[in-house]
Formats: sequence, C-alpha cells, structure tokens
Amino acid sequence: MAFAGYRPAMISLGPVTRVRTLVLGFFAIAVAASVGAGVLLQGPATASAGTYDGHVTFDMPADWVAEGCATPEPGCVRVAPPGTPVHTGVFVVVVPRDASDLPVSPEMRHVDAPGIESLTVDGRQATRIERGGTVAADLLTVQLDEAGSMAMVRCGGDPEIVATGCDVVMDSLEITWP
Repeated sequence: MAFAGYRPAMISLGPVTRVRTLVLGFFAIAVAASVGAGVLLQGPATASAGTYDGHVTFDMPADWVAEGCATPEPGCVRVAPPGTPVHTGVFVVVVPRDASDLPVSPEMRHVDAPGIESLTVDGRQATRIERGGTVAADLLTVQLDEAGSMAMVRCGGDPEIVATGCDVVMDSLEITWP
C-alpha cells in the first residue's frame, strides 16, 4: 500500500472567504426567489382598449371583449368576458357636458367616508367609490374640465365576474382630453 497513511490536504477557506461565500450564496437565493415571485405575481395578461373617440384608454384582461354599450352612446364602451349579460362588465363612459345629472358629483372627492377615495388620474381630480353597503357597483369618476365633463368607470354586475377586470381597467386608465 503505497498510500497508507496518506491524508489529502484539507483546504481551509478562512473566515473572510467563508463569510463572503455565504453572503453571495444568500444573495443568489434572494435574487432567484424575487425573480420567481415576480413571475408569479404578474397580473393577468392584458389587451389595450379605449373609447371610440380616443379620449380614454385602458387595459383590460386579454380574454375579455370590448363593445359598445347597450344604450347607444358614442363615448361609452363595455368590456366584459364573452357571453356575459349586458348589465355585467366594466363600463367606461365619457360625458362631455354638464355632469350634474350623473349619480356622483365631482364634489364627492371632498367626502371623507369609508369606501370613498380621492385621487388623481393623469393630473385630474378623481373619486373612487368601492362597492358595498348601498353602492351596487365600483365607480371611478374623473373630472375632465371646469364645464363638468367627466369620465366614468362603472363596474357592475356579478362581482366575482368583474372584480379582476375592474381593477385592471381602473389602474390603467389614461385620459387625453382637449
């Protein structure tokens, strides 16, 4: 036995190198986990849509369809999953006139109540009202000008059907107003 008693030399990394190796290992794991989480946390696939006049654009779930509203208004578009009833979906409406007859006035942005949020959309005053209590639908109103023109997003019908699409539309809303 030519190798009797032979012990291979142990390679010692030293404390600094061991710490550096551990830190790099944890960093690599953290990067891999965040990339994996990012892929898992991506929202649904979307498609672009908007009103026919081009004043309001937004994203919608890719498997939904955009069509004119049941009441023929040039500034109204309904987005919904195919085959849903006409009263179910996300309705995007532009009202280029005095909006005093609308169910929500621009003054709602000054109300401090649960479910009512004041925000801005493309620098314009907006109010978001969440479904619940006496409100039958999620609603977002955006004041377009001093004359009272408004853009509205109304999510109506079965909340289980429209919830995801409602958030996608409201969160991606873009306004182009003269």
